[in-house]
Amino acid sequence: MSTLASQLAPFLDAVAARTATPGGGAVAAGAGAMACAMARMVAIYSVGDSDDAETAALPEQLERADHLLRRLADEDATAYLALTEAMKKLKADPSAKDAYDLAVGVAAAVPMEIAAAAGQSLDLMRRLVPVASKYMVSDLGVAAVLAEAAVRAAGYMVRANTVIMENPDVRRDTEQAFDALATKATERLSAIQSALSARG
Repeated sequence: MSTLASQLAPFLDAVAARTATPGGGAVAAGAGAMACAMARMVAIYSVGDSDDAETAALPEQLERADHLLRRLADEDATAYLALTEAMKKLKADPSAKDAYDLAVGVAAAVPMEIAAAAGQSLDLMRRLVPVASKYMVSDLGVAAVLAEAAVRAAGYMVRANTVIMENPDVRRDTEQAFDALATKATERLSAIQSALSARG
C-alpha cells in the first residue's frame, strides 16, 4: 500500500531537482490545489443533501477550482519554457521581439490566473464556514491559510515577469491587478479566520 510520502515524492523530488521546471509557479498552484482539496473534503462531509442550492454546489465548485489549479501548474512550466526559448531567439534575431513580448505576457498571465483561482477558492471557503462540521473547522482553517499563501506566492512569479516587461503601462497595470487580488485574498482569509474563531 502506498503511503502519503510516496505519493507526494514524485512532485517534491521534481521541484527539488536541478531543473528549471517545475518552479515557483507550479508550487504556488500546487499549494492552491491542496487548499481546494482540503476544503473539498470539508464540504463533502459537511454539505450533505443541503436544501440550499448554493451550499449544495460548494463541493463541485471547489473541485473545479482544484482541477484548474492543477492544470495551471503544468501551464506555468510550459509558459516558462516558451519564454526561455523566446529569449534565445531574440538574442539571435531582433525581429523576434514581438514573439518575446508575447511570451513575457503569457508567463505573467499564468501566475495571475493561479492567484485568481486561489483567491476565488477563498470565497468558496468563506461560504462553507457556517455549514462546516464542527469537527472540521481546523481543516477548513488549514485550507484557507494555504489558499491565501498560494495567492501571495503566485505574486512573486507575476513580478518576476513584469520586471522584464518593456512597456511600463502594461507592467503597472499587471502589478496593480495582482495587488488587488492579493488584498482581496487577505481580506477573505481574515474574514474566514474570524468566523472560524467565533465557532469555537
